[in-house]
Amino acid sequence: MRHCSLLTSVLFVLHLGECLSTLRAEESSILNAIIDDYAAKYRRIDSLRIDYDWSIEPLISEEALFREKRMMPQPPVSIRVIYHSDGRTYLRSDDPSQEFMDPLFKKLIPEFPALEDDADRLFRDVPFARVRDVINELMADPPVHDCRVVVFDGKRLMNFGELATFVVGDNPRRTFVIVNVDRLHGSIIPPNLIDSLLFAFAMPGLPKESETREFNRFPDALSGPAVSILKTSEEVVDGVRCIAIETSVESRGQRFYFDPALRHTLRKRQWMRKGSLTFEAEYSDFEEVIEHVWLPRSVIETQYAGKDLLNGSYNGRPIFRRRNLVKLLRANDPADIALLSVDFPAGSVVSDQTLTALDRSGQEKALPEPIKQNLKYGQIVPSVSYVQPADRADLEKVVRDAQRQSGRIGENPFDDKPKHSGVVRWLVAVNLGILVFIVGVIAYRRVRARNS
Repeated sequence: MRHCSLLTSVLFVLHLGECLSTLRAEESSILNAIIDDYAAKYRRIDSLRIDYDWSIEPLISEEALFREKRMMPQPPVSIRVIYHSDGRTYLRSDDPSQEFMDPLFKKLIPEFPALEDDADRLFRDVPFARVRDVINELMADPPVHDCRVVVFDGKRLMNFGELATFVVGDNPRRTFVIVNVDRLHGSIIPPNLIDSLLFAFAMPGLPKESETREFNRFPDALSGPAVSILKTSEEVVDGVRCIAIETSVESRGQRFYFDPALRHTLRKRQWMRKGSLTFEAEYSDFEEVIEHVWLPRSVIETQYAGKDLLNGSYNGRPIFRRRNLVKLLRANDPADIALLSVDFPAGSVVSDQTLTALDRSGQEKALPEPIKQNLKYGQIVPSVSYVQPADRADLEKVVRDAQRQSGRIGENPFDDKPKHSGVVRWLVAVNLGILVFIVGVIAYRRVRARNS
């Protein structure tokens, strides 16, 4: 396992050499010390796991956040994230609010019928007090929800619920989706604390996803091709002397505050746009997870308003705070590494977006393009779905039969003609629910990208 970390550290030093040559000797010495410490950390890490809960604290009017940022009150969210040095990734999200949309609309549509055809009216026309009342009812008695899991095993990107099943006869079956990343515009792995702490390892098997992590790992955070180091200085954070490094990428910038006493662990990180602070993360209560690798048990993230919020009336002000409380920090644990692989149980349903359909002659036939829905329903990505056989020797035949079945399905997945089997129609509905989750994650990631 160590060869990936060793290669990373070698590239790490080579990649920074040219950048360092343009700096003053004092600045080069500071950066070299940080580089050496992080290269050593990367060499020590095979896998890194962080379990944490986060909750939102509004700092301005909740209605303003609802109207302008489409943020609704929600219960705390639990996250488990595991990164491997070779790029394999596991992320589990326990977010009760994922199931709020359907009951929210069911309660509001009788009062506001226009929502049936235009769900975006929720944020324009419905009184916020009424929305908040319904959300409070849902939080007091939350609907049954499932924990969503995303796994990249080095080859496949999979998305599934821990409990998601459908019933054929009397048999409930687990469901799994293999995601076609080429049909997605953005990332489905949301920003998390490992990214924030600069341990977002590259993902060779998933180039687009890897690119979104670029500025959350070394050496790219300080020396990517477009990065300029503006200055280094000494500043005090929570009474601790830190080395502050400010970088710039076009109109965006970052400030990193490294604590030399903790092997240059981050104490604070800031994101700027055109010189204005947009986002800030403050780290505290550190624990040495493995030798010389210190990680925080508390992270407070603060979002700042830009000129676009309420015609600039909140410009530069903090608008909400997210409190992250870490429950578990762990490195190089075999049990965590085991979670980076997924074996589909016999009898489970696999919905594979990467497969093509086959026509009656066995020739490949493209599946329909993703069907865009509205805010309420998200996006549907057509798939080839099959039941995992008990004997792996039968898998090729099962998949090929499923491809032929998909080739006989019309362009409209919800077309109710007899040639559609009930199972296939149901699987498309399952994909819809999973893709609602994916689209929500992408939207959140895009907001974070714009703010950074």
